[in-house]
Amino acid sequence: MKKYIVALPVILFLLFWAITFIPNGFIIMSEGNDPWYTPYTSVTFIFLSIFFYPATFVFELFAGKTLGTGYHLVVFIYSIAFSFCINKGWKYFERKSK
Repeated sequence: MKKYIVALPVILFLLFWAITFIPNGFIIMSEGNDPWYTPYTSVTFIFLSIFFYPATFVFELFAGKTLGTGYHLVVFIYSIAFSFCINKGWKYFERKSK
């Protein structure tokens, strides 16, 4: 169970990365009478956007172009760091309960 929870942020990164390769996987600004969202990825994209918002904020503050190669690297590092924190927290509370 622990390994799945620790791997969850990395899985979320892979899901985010996959959505960026789906044609019209997400739409920031719609055109004409199109809806402002894409029905088959909107819920997933909104959830991932909330999860990755801190990394996006810091990246845009210091660097720039969102959804570029540098952005994917920053989001990947954020995912790894989040997994590391979950692992350390899990071990801490495991020792504390004994």
